[in-house]
Amino acid sequence: TGEFHAKALAVVGRRARIEFLMRGLGWAVREFNAALPRIADAEASALITRMRDSHLRSIEACRAAAASLPD
Repeated sequence: TGEFHAKALAVVGRRARIEFLMRGLGWAVREFNAALPRIADAEASALITRMRDSHLRSIEACRAAAASLPD
């Protein structure tokens, strides 16, 4: 998060920063999706699924927030 945080703070503009955050969340979702088929433990798989779903909800919230901001 440290490197990502620093990059996010360097992005100028609220909309651009939210869009950057959405890309980061999307990367995490792709990583979760790639990992899930390899996780045999049901409890761990459920945890990763909940984390992925939380990120997907965050992406949608960011999308709505970004749409309300000027370019």
